[in-house]
Formats: sequence, C-alpha cells, structure tokens
Amino acid sequence: MTVWLFAGDSYYPSGGWDDFVGEYRKPSKAKARVDETRTETRVPARVSSHSIPDVIASSTGSFLTDRRIELVVGAKYGGGIITEKDAVADTITVAYPERVDVDYEFDWAHIVQGGRIVATWYDGCWKPA
Repeated sequence: MTVWLFAGDSYYPSGGWDDFVGEYRKPSKAKARVDETRTETRVPARVSSHSIPDVIASSTGSFLTDRRIELVVGAKYGGGIITEKDAVADTITVAYPERVDVDYEFDWAHIVQGGRIVATWYDGCWKPA
C-alpha cells in the first residue's frame, strides 16, 4: 500500500500549503527521505566570558537561581564548565567542549497510510502515531 510523506520546516499539525513531500511504496522509504537530509556541523571547543549580572537577568539566570545553582568554578553553565570567576570584573569564564550539532531539512514529518497518520517525526526521531 502506498504511503504519503508530509513534512515542513515549521510544525503545523493541520497541514499547510506546501507540506506534501512525496509518495512511497513503504513507510521505510518515506522515513529514509527524511533521514537522508541529516546534516552535522562541528562546533569547535571555545572559551567565553559572561557578565554575571547578565547571566542572573537572563532566563537561564532565573533557572540557575530557581535551582540554587551557584556560579562557582567547576559548576556547569550553558553546556560548559565555569573555569574562572572574577569578582572585580563581575564575570565568569566558561569553557565549552567541542560538539556536533545535528540538523534536518524538516522540523516535523508525518507518514500517512490509508488516510491515517502511522508515524510522526520530530525532535530528530520517528515515533509511532
């Protein structure tokens, strides 16, 4: 039985104007169409300095305050580790490790078979409907 693949670059659960991608003989072929759009970007390790007042004022700062996480050397912050705290300059220095960011052409996808959704793709993986 034929399956249809609907996908888009922004989630719109009721469909949109240009969300039809193609028709396939098997769900596995439709899934492969989405999976083949995977790209990886290497982000090198880096060190950044952050203003402590800006950290506290940001939404992440609220998260830290709510969780009672202190901005101290060795603590985790924003995917990195605080390596230095300068009380005079009121800054923290954070070392971020190298990472690989994964992206896809589509933010979401649905495989439709026999008039009903049989699989949904979001957050980088397929889920049964």
